[in-house]
Amino acid sequence: MKNKFIIGITLFVIIGIVVCLIYILLNLREEKENNKVDNTQNVTSNVDNNENVNLEDNEKNEEIEIALNSKIGVQILRYIDIAIDSPYSDELYQEIEKNGLSNKAKVMYTYLIATNDTTYSEYLIPLEDSSGSYINVNDFENIAKDIFGNDVKLTHETVFGDENYDMQNSRYLNLPMGFPGSDFNYTYDIPYKIKQIGDTYEVYMYRLYITEKFSGEENEGSMSVNIYKDSGRINKLTEISDNNFFESENKKEYLKNKIDAGNIKKESLKVVKYTLKKVNDKYYLENIE
Repeated sequence: MKNKFIIGITLFVIIGIVVCLIYILLNLREEKENNKVDNTQNVTSNVDNNENVNLEDNEKNEEIEIALNSKIGVQILRYIDIAIDSPYSDELYQEIEKNGLSNKAKVMYTYLIATNDTTYSEYLIPLEDSSGSYINVNDFENIAKDIFGNDVKLTHETVFGDENYDMQNSRYLNLPMGFPGSDFNYTYDIPYKIKQIGDTYEVYMYRLYITEKFSGEENEGSMSVNIYKDSGRINKLTEISDNNFFESENKKEYLKNKIDAGNIKKESLKVVKYTLKKVNDKYYLENIE
């Protein structure tokens, strides 16, 4: 009887040991499987993260073409697709070709926007003698910030003639120009393509050097237009005697249509690039080359 009791106790202990061993082995196996799953998830996560980083880099470096007449295109062209039928435009682009977007070029650019863009007509104050108008320096600087960004710092100076900047009264004068004579010169930059690379935008334009020629008396006579490929107006591309040009509300659009139709050869035109930077949903001019 005593032997049977001892044998029973021994069997019970052996069974308990076996159960414990099986439990330990099962736990070890489960832990191993969990580690394997975790490692797989980590590898997958790393791959996903790397793919996301690569996608973001690709998006930043991806080159996208923007339509000129799209909502974004119109916003980008807001301060650069300007049409100034004035010899002042010749002086502006000559300064840019010589010295880039210098302080003088920025003052010139701001002046032409301030005195020709109807958005800022409220800033133009009539002169006391009614000979023209003027714009205060503070308003002038605010317009420059709209064009070039809040970081722009202008050194105010005389541009477009000796009477342009009134230093004593801290204002720019807008005085009427007289009859230009037989030849009236100005320059147009006509956009044809916009490229986006991240938050940088490149606008490509054809530069046309234009001379309106007038023959006869001031109120009577004939007019024609010569289009040149150079600022010296030596290499003439074409001559236009169509009255529709002079009657057109948008001469730039008229000339763009001529270029698209092949009447003015694209290959003969000078190409310039405007570079803009997007900051908080606004597009600021950085360079012209």
